Amino acid sequence: MEMHVSLKTIDRYLLFQILTRIALFTAIALVALLLERMLRIFDLALRSDHVIADIGLMLINLLPHYLGLALPAAFFFAVLLTTHRMCESLELTVMQSAGMGLQRLLKVSLFVGMFLTILIAVTVSLLQPYSRYTFRAIAHDLASRSLIAVSKEGAFVAAGNYVFRTGKRQISGDGAEDIFLFRETKDGNTVVITASQGLLGQSPDQPGTRVVLRDGSLVEFSADSAMTRRVDFEQYQWQLNDGGNEPFRARGKDERELTLFELFANLQASTTVISAHRIGAELHNNLARVVSILFLPFLAIPLGMTNLRIGQAWGIGAALVVLITFEKVLQLGESLGAVGVIPAWSGAWPPVVGLAVVGVVLFRRAAYTASEPPIVVFNGWANHMYEMLARLLRLHSR
Repeated sequence: MEMHVSLKTIDRYLLFQILTRIALFTAIALVALLLERMLRIFDLALRSDHVIADIGLMLINLLPHYLGLALPAAFFFAVLLTTHRMCESLELTVMQSAGMGLQRLLKVSLFVGMFLTILIAVTVSLLQPYSRYTFRAIAHDLASRSLIAVSKEGAFVAAGNYVFRTGKRQISGDGAEDIFLFRETKDGNTVVITASQGLLGQSPDQPGTRVVLRDGSLVEFSADSAMTRRVDFEQYQWQLNDGGNEPFRARGKDERELTLFELFANLQASTTVISAHRIGAELHNNLARVVSILFLPFLAIPLGMTNLRIGQAWGIGAALVVLITFEKVLQLGESLGAVGVIPAWSGAWPPVVGLAVVGVVLFRRAAYTASEPPIVVFNGWANHMYEMLARLLRLHSR
């Protein structure tokens, strides 16, 4: 009975150590990622009538995307640093002397990993597609309401059936030089307006942007690109998005806006707007990212093990290399699968299998042999290579 209570206490202790670190690392990662996007969101929503509400809504819809990135990394580093701290405080030595060892830490880590797998599966397959579409719809609505908020010097901005560009902008006010406006009408005709100067402003009585142009010309082309009209003007006023905002397109024009079940359905369909390669790459990549979470503890525990002579910097550095490499290989595989260079499954599952094999081998070595921890061995190799390089440089300098 005493041993049973002790084991439960140890499980609660390990669970607390891992979960608190996951919460801390996830919060730090989300704040850092959202701050980076917040500047661009603020520029977009600056001229909105409801700035705070629009910014808040866009940030909320970014959370599922960044949560899918932050949680696996937070879980990996939480297990790694928990292992490292227990090594330094000799708690793992005490556990091993009681016959529990690393297997107990792995069992608790896998329990947390299974919960996170379910959470991230729901996030990736359901929440991310809808939130990504909602974010794009809000951005489209803001851009349609006012091109001033998104226009930058020398940059072309598209909103609805308009393309808009300004040259040099005034530091204060809404004046601009070298203005270019392009509009495609419903009957296929196009209108091009250029002006040397202009004034941009919000319309007081209707949604959209009012553009007052000076010293320019208006040229209209038919559907077959023949010029049908040209007008030179000293002053011309044009209402962009006159008559209200055009609704955003329907969800599902991008494979990243499809849920897991919709990806399955579109992959089996004979005709679809999105190519089968892109759908397959997105489907396999999402599944691979979810499954890979279960193998992270097998790698994090060996990398977190150390002795009193080696600091935690080596383990964190190795962990960063592993995570970045794994992420970049997955991204490369997804890109190649999306264009049909390789089968969709081969861009996603080999990296997961490689991660699993390396993790299981390192964990078995750390848990069932008396050899040095992997990071200590790696540190020895690095020092040996450094000494060899130093000797070569000394010989070359002579």
